[in-house]
Amino acid sequence: MDPVHHFQLPARDMARLKPFYEGAFGWRIDEVPGMDYHLISTVPTDARGLPTVPGGINGGFYRPSPQGPGGVHISISVGSLEETLRRVEAGGGRVLMGKTPVGEVGFYAMIADPEGTPLGVWQDAKP
Repeated sequence: MDPVHHFQLPARDMARLKPFYEGAFGWRIDEVPGMDYHLISTVPTDARGLPTVPGGINGGFYRPSPQGPGGVHISISVGSLEETLRRVEAGGGRVLMGKTPVGEVGFYAMIADPEGTPLGVWQDAKP
């Protein structure tokens, strides 16, 4: 299987999005010098910027182009959906779909960040 190893999200206003993602999920956001791009670290990285956690996924923010395709939809795994949804709303995001059971395996919710980009949020049924 080819695992997901990177993701990109559109960002028109990094000054608005950086504190949102750092506060809601504890991610580290770093500007790439000389580029209109920001790296997103969701797990620790090595000197090359690669994840040091097996299966870890990091990504980046790009400035969307009017001609190009828009945002990417991903799902983020969290320990507590309730706490995460509270932080999302406190940070200026919106809950699009509240905590919904998915069989016996977990729970899913949909949120939108302050710019309206939709994201899935997942919590395993058993920690």
